[in-house]
Amino acid sequence: MRPPLSIALALALASAAHGQVLANLITAAGDGQGNTLNDPRDVVGDHAGNVYVCGLISNNLFKVAPDGTVTELLDKDGVAGLKIQSPEAVEVDAQGNVYLASTGNHVVFKVEPDGTASVLLDATGGGVAPMFEPAGMVMGPNNVLYIAARGSNNVFAVDSVGNVDVVMDATGDGATALSGPVGLDFDANGNLYVLGFYSYNLFRKLAIDGTVELLLEDGPVELLCPDVMAVQDDGTILVGTQCNQRLYRREVDGTVTLEMDKWIGQVISEGNHFYITLPLLHRARRLKLNGTHAVRLIDIDGDGLGNQLGCPRGMDLAPTGQLIVAGGCTHTAFRIKVGGFVGTSYCGPAELNSANLRAVIYGLGTHKAEWNTITVNAVLMPTNKFGMFINSVDTGFVAPPGSQGNLCLGGSIGRHNQDILLTGASGSFSLELDLTAVPTPGGPYAILAGEEWHWQAWYRDNNPGPTSNLTNGLRIHFE
Repeated sequence: MRPPLSIALALALASAAHGQVLANLITAAGDGQGNTLNDPRDVVGDHAGNVYVCGLISNNLFKVAPDGTVTELLDKDGVAGLKIQSPEAVEVDAQGNVYLASTGNHVVFKVEPDGTASVLLDATGGGVAPMFEPAGMVMGPNNVLYIAARGSNNVFAVDSVGNVDVVMDATGDGATALSGPVGLDFDANGNLYVLGFYSYNLFRKLAIDGTVELLLEDGPVELLCPDVMAVQDDGTILVGTQCNQRLYRREVDGTVTLEMDKWIGQVISEGNHFYITLPLLHRARRLKLNGTHAVRLIDIDGDGLGNQLGCPRGMDLAPTGQLIVAGGCTHTAFRIKVGGFVGTSYCGPAELNSANLRAVIYGLGTHKAEWNTITVNAVLMPTNKFGMFINSVDTGFVAPPGSQGNLCLGGSIGRHNQDILLTGASGSFSLELDLTAVPTPGGPYAILAGEEWHWQAWYRDNNPGPTSNLTNGLRIHFE
């Protein structure tokens, strides 16, 4: 008879359901050189692992390097006589240029990788149209920066060489007006989504022909002061409202449901998950595709070392696969390793081992190969035994000579034997994979999106004499 799930496994799975706070990136002390941070309103991460934080009240912009070094990129004096006033948004492009929306005085600043700062747009909107209160920004297709100007009721597009265009204005779709644009996002087809904070509505501009469509408005639902939004690749949308503190979900077919009665500070999407911040509860969560509360990623305890998270608003899922969350009233920002259970089990249950248990392998992280965030874990093994993880593109099922377990891999099998592990007192071990150099008989291999790989844990055992054993198999399809 298969034994019941052990306490060890239950604890392992429970702990895996939470985000791992990797570091507190910045505090109110700012760069530690007298340049302080007050009310970090927005954060963004780049491909190199840098994080950028803007202070709404301190009127400045900081860069936090991967090694933790903090540098103030812009202070309240701004550039060319134009100061920074109440910045609400920060964005970064593929070349590492950073953009800061100085909402209070109608300016968007640009900081190049070498630190050179300039004015990208001012209140004249590059001579194209007035630009007042830039309150939201997003990088769109072809490395074009989109800017939502809340005070002038228009949305600007600025390409990599500085060409400026207005892509939406107060006329909305021609029948319903757009007022106070704030939230911006794109779907997988390049369609632009725009929230009207004052007009209580949501528009979509189609990439194929520029048609503007009204998707959501106050009336059928109480869409009062919508200010945050995220769009899944399939077109599913979450919209948070500020005035009545609600979170709505719009399906692709137009069906709208109320997800929760909570103030949402920010919402972003990736894969089949949404990520939200809850300022009044001092938390950040990951939501499953069906809207259930899947994971509490971080709460008021912050990093557990005295650096707390309070009133989180700004949040970004960086290209490195790490979530960045800023606490507005604690003047902090945290880097969080996200991702839940990854992969599917096959070739199980495993054979009983000398601990009278069936060892289990499971994965944590995300399916995105480029993020390189997967950890494989093996539990329910005998204590103080050596072992390692093995991998293959192919599956199999064979009882190897001299082993009491079943080998679930086939073809060419790679051995992570540079990382010989010990089960220790817990009867478990884990390994953070390097997907850019997975061991194979032909040498290290970089896993690509679209590939499917398999892992298993091999370990020493006694039953009753010296032998070996194996877990079940773990199948992971990479995106």
